[in-house]
Amino acid sequence: MDFRVTADPIDALDVETVVLSAFSEERPLKGSSGLIDWRICGRLSRLVMAKRFSAERFETLLFPSEGRIGPSKVIIVGLGPLKEYDFEVYCKVLGYMMQSLVKMNIYEFALPLPGVGLAGLEYTMATERLIEEVMFKYRQRKTRLEDVSVTIVAGRHRLREVGAVLNKHSRAMRDAP
Repeated sequence: MDFRVTADPIDALDVETVVLSAFSEERPLKGSSGLIDWRICGRLSRLVMAKRFSAERFETLLFPSEGRIGPSKVIIVGLGPLKEYDFEVYCKVLGYMMQSLVKMNIYEFALPLPGVGLAGLEYTMATERLIEEVMFKYRQRKTRLEDVSVTIVAGRHRLREVGAVLNKHSRAMRDAP
């Protein structure tokens, strides 16, 4: 199992799938979701305006990038209302995301920590929970963990914080019997 963190733009990453998220009242889309929307010529915004995606919690879209960005697949998951988003909801959303990725046989993906920045959640705890959830869901499926590759997209000011959690996890895995 490979975890990485990067501040590189999500649209240029060499991964199979990008996993995005949005709050139900988030208009226009922000962060990585906004960048991907712009790179795919406003496709997400058009879906929102046509009321085909409202970003209610767990609402999910999967579509091809059609070569407009590095990753070939785009998944966006609704987070529901920002005012209701806390660490408990974050954990539920992560569980849903990872279960969905496992069911779709997606083993290589990049994602920003869903909703963490806008909701003001703690990055260290959010990163630890992501690692736990990825390992749990993929182990449940009896996936060879060495086939799983996760890239966390974070702002430059968060690289050290997220990287420290990944390093701690990597050492623990290496030292495990």
